[in-house]
Amino acid sequence: MIINFSVILNTFERESQLSDLKKCFKSIFNQSIKPKEIIVVHSGNKKFQSNRFKKYINKIKIINCPKKTNISEARNIGAKKSSNNFLAFIDDDDLWGKNYLKKSKIFIR
Repeated sequence: MIINFSVILNTFERESQLSDLKKCFKSIFNQSIKPKEIIVVHSGNKKFQSNRFKKYINKIKIINCPKKTNISEARNIGAKKSSNNFLAFIDDDDLWGKNYLKKSKIFIR
């Protein structure tokens, strides 16, 4: 079985704490097994400021929700837009260890 991950990153107006979001991105991109896609689901009154993440912009899909969306709705929105057979969810203030997806893949098998 081929195991490909889509990462769904939920965020809500994280502008005031950009360092947390940057660390979150770094933990995703530093995985020993790279995800096939990364979907950022941003909710709130403002659009996601992609110009602050130029390093990652070509590697992520951004979905701006038009209103404050609760975490369950945001995750479902991201899941519906994903194109891979396994989903990995992360919030904007969380970090993964380098082998998070690798260990998940072993557990799935």
